[in-house]
Order: sequence, then structure tokens, then C-alpha cells
Amino acid sequence: GKSEKYFEKSKMASRNSLIFFVLIAFHCVGGILAISEMPLMTTGWKSYDVVKDQPAPSPSSFLGFFNYTSTESYNFQQLLYLAEIGFGTPSQTATLLFDSGSSNLWIMGTQCHETGCDGKTKFNEDKSSTFHSLGEPLTITYGSGYIEGFLANDEVTFGDMTIKQTFGVVDNIDAGFAGSHFSGICGMSYQALAADNVTPPLTNMVKQGKISNFSFSLHLSKKPQGEGSKIIFGGNDPTLFKGDLTYFDNVGDDFFAVNIEGIKIGSQQVPLERKMFTIVDSGTTIIAFPSNMIGTVENMIGHVEPDCSNVGSLPDLFLDIEGTTFSLTSEDYVVVMEFNGRYQCTLPFVEQEQEYMIIGVMFMRKYYTHFDLENRRIGFAENIQ
Repeated sequence: GKSEKYFEKSKMASRNSLIFFVLIAFHCVGGILAISEMPLMTTGWKSYDVVKDQPAPSPSSFLGFFNYTSTESYNFQQLLYLAEIGFGTPSQTATLLFDSGSSNLWIMGTQCHETGCDGKTKFNEDKSSTFHSLGEPLTITYGSGYIEGFLANDEVTFGDMTIKQTFGVVDNIDAGFAGSHFSGICGMSYQALAADNVTPPLTNMVKQGKISNFSFSLHLSKKPQGEGSKIIFGGNDPTLFKGDLTYFDNVGDDFFAVNIEGIKIGSQQVPLERKMFTIVDSGTTIIAFPSNMIGTVENMIGHVEPDCSNVGSLPDLFLDIEGTTFSLTSEDYVVVMEFNGRYQCTLPFVEQEQEYMIIGVMFMRKYYTHFDLENRRIGFAENIQ
């Protein structure tokens, strides 16, 4: 199947979740929060027990359940981690995705009546006393479609931290977003990537004195509902990972990216013609491989039984990032997804037409990730679960 997105500027999202925010301040210096944390949540990750415990399939669904299913049939967006952000005065909260692969903040508005907006929380500009429309159109094209709207200024709240921010109010959205159950995206990358050169939220957090360091990090938990997952603004939290962070130069300019120098599956080496430019993307669930690699990877790993019975016998995946090896066991990379009303195990590796890789949430669930924009580097360490 094809990659579930990749895009010109940004991405997609996941399940609508109720999240209560706690903003925790560390090392308060001169009134500036050196580090602040916000919880994240996910509802899409299921244990293998869900597959084993479900009723036996009926004869009519049996063949569909056990036949090979293309990754295009699955909604991998359900596996992303979300948070609630407040817009306006008084604050109106909505579930958004923190996306390391884009730089714009946008939210669906009440004038969005497209299928992609159905059933989702919308921002009502008329109910905000601090709202100001800029009268400028906004259009962003994603792999799954487009969004259209207009730019506005208002107060935006991240837990107990409020900034003044320019963002998009979306009134038209592609039908490709219909199954995502999200209300918007908070882009976390560099301003050079932003449509209309809008100043991204993280940049404004620093400029407006809310945090002292131009960076953020993600701790994605494997616990039910993603309990304990956090986004950390302004640095990293050493209590959430093992040992020290290993840092790599960001080779992606406006994108966060590293060079993968080798890939092993079990004891087999995946042939690489050169270093593999690899985007590190919190807005993607899967690992995407170029077209000329995906077949080799899947053949080396082997077939995953839909009933999950052979997960424990599948080989480990090893990624060599500039001399440091990061491993994923089969239990790290095999996921449970719903298809035709039934749960089954699948490999969430997808084909990427361009000659680069993407590593997403699946990798970050095991490895705490520090996106250090200030020093143009990316750090990884194993998460404490």
C-alpha cells in the first residue's frame, strides 16, 4: 500500500479523546518556565488479547478476515497521540495533533460543513472576545487532501500556558480527512516550513517568554490509552527516559531528519545503496520505506498471522542511525487494527514513492525523542514505560 500521507507541508491526526491538562513547571527562572509538560492520549492501540478474545468470525466474514489485507485498508491515524488545546477567550478546547512535520496551527471553524468536519469540535470565533480575523486566505495541501480557510489572531492555551498566536480557521476540507476524528493540527517545526510564513506556536512560546529553550520532546507511553504520555515544551525530562540522549545532526533543513546507515532484520542486512535520508515524524504512525525497499523488508520479516499467533517468532528490526543501533522487536512493530469489524494483526510498513524513509509514532513509542530546534539536532533515548 501507499504511505498514509506524506505531504508538501504537513499531516493527519487520530481519535477524539478527552484529556485533562496539567502544566508542570520546572526550574522557573525569572518568571520563564524552562520546561513545561502537557499530557497526551491515544485510544487506537490495542493489545493482542483483543484479537484472541473476540468471538469467532461468521462464515461470511471468515475469508475476509484471514485474507491478506493491504495497509491502505487500515486507519493508522487511530494510533496517533493527541492533546487538547484551547482557543480564544473564554477558551474553547479541541483535540489536536502535535506534528513535527509541519509548522502551521489550524482548527476547524463553525462554517466548515464538509464531510471531513462532521462530528468534530469546531471553534466558534463569535464566542471569543479576543478573536481578530486577518482577512487572509490559508490553503495547505496534504497527502490526504487539502484544507482551506483564513488566518486569524487569538489567544491559544496549552495547559496553563497561553500565547498570542496566528492560526488558520478552516471552513473547507477534503473528504480524505473524514475518518480522522480530529479538529486540527499544531505544527511544531521551523517557520520556513509554514504556509504564509506564519510564526509557529513553539517559536512564539520562546518569543513571548513562556519557555526558555527552542525545543520540545515527546514521551509516548505504551500503557492503555497512552497513560503517562507527554509533550515537553522547552527541553526534555530526564525522568522519562533511560540513560542519556544520543544526539544526531538534523540533516533535514526545515524537516526533522536523520541519516540511516544500515537496516537489519534479524541477521539479514537490507541492501542500501547510500545513507537513507529519514524524516522523524510525530504526525505519522508507521515506518515508510521507498518503493525499491518495501518488498525486501516485508519478505525478510515474513507473514504476520491475522490472529497474531506468530508475532513472537518474527525477527527484530535494527536501524543504524549514524553508528548507533536502535532496535524494534516484533511486539514493538506489529499492530492490531480493525478491518471489516474485526481486529487482526498487521505490519504497518508502507510504501513511500520518494527515495527517503519516514519513522513515526511506532519508533517514538520505544524511544523518547527530543526535537532540538535551537541546536538543529534530534536526540533519542529508550522510554521509561
